[in-house]
Amino acid sequence: MNDRDDPLKKELPDSDYESVPETKSKDSDDSSIERDLPTQIRHRTPFIPSTMEELKALANQMDDMKRQFAEQLRVQNELLQNQSNELFTLKTHAANQPHPSHSQNVAYPMLRMS
Repeated sequence: MNDRDDPLKKELPDSDYESVPETKSKDSDDSSIERDLPTQIRHRTPFIPSTMEELKALANQMDDMKRQFAEQLRVQNELLQNQSNELFTLKTHAANQPHPSHSQNVAYPMLRMS
């Protein structure tokens, strides 16, 4: 392809054409766009949740998270209480059982042999 065939390199003839400046309405900077839109679309406001609705949704999420956290905390406390009770039981049981010292364990069988 040579330069003559390339449309981007072709020179256009001079023209006296001037574009007419667009008049904008007081209400909008995009009056040309608005003018071309159907009436029902032009006047319809898009659904944008109010800040109050957003805050209510966030508050509900936070309440759910607080409930979940409270449940997890309750379960953890229950597990800790069970472990504490088990340790106390083992300690009490160990204190009530006589445990001979190491010297008694070694010396007693030797005394029986003699």
